[in-house]
Amino acid sequence: MRRWWLGAAAAVVATACGSEGALPPLEEGPLRIELATGPAGDFESMKDGDPLLLHAGCQGGQHIFVSIRAWGLADPAQSRLRLSLVRKADEVVVSSPFDVRIPFRRSLDFGGHERKGITLVIDDPREVVGTEVRLEASLESRDGQRASVMREGVVEWGPSAC
Repeated sequence: MRRWWLGAAAAVVATACGSEGALPPLEEGPLRIELATGPAGDFESMKDGDPLLLHAGCQGGQHIFVSIRAWGLADPAQSRLRLSLVRKADEVVVSSPFDVRIPFRRSLDFGGHERKGITLVIDDPREVVGTEVRLEASLESRDGQRASVMREGVVEWGPSAC
């Protein structure tokens, strides 16, 4: 009886892991990244001029959700990510420091790695709401490759994150 069950389970796994369920092949080449917004689970591509939504958090703070996609990432487990929000009028950084080693996950949707729903904390919303800003991201892989990207937009209040 047990052998029948194991055979049936193997058949189900083999069917599920067919070509339709296969991961896209990893793209090779130099490290490059794409910057987006959106809470955890979402990846909303961003272009210059798109609004950056500021969300009130559950513990009294506020943040902008940031997501990153990476291609050519040699070591997704230990990559260093830096994020900052800069007010364009005076080039002042208006976000809390974000400079961490963070793992990236293999994407099921494209040939690379990603991290979704990172919270970039904004200490004082009065400094940014209605203001033109530049969202900057840089990623450094463990083998020393680096990529950076920036997008410009205006900060607007978004829905509460709670």
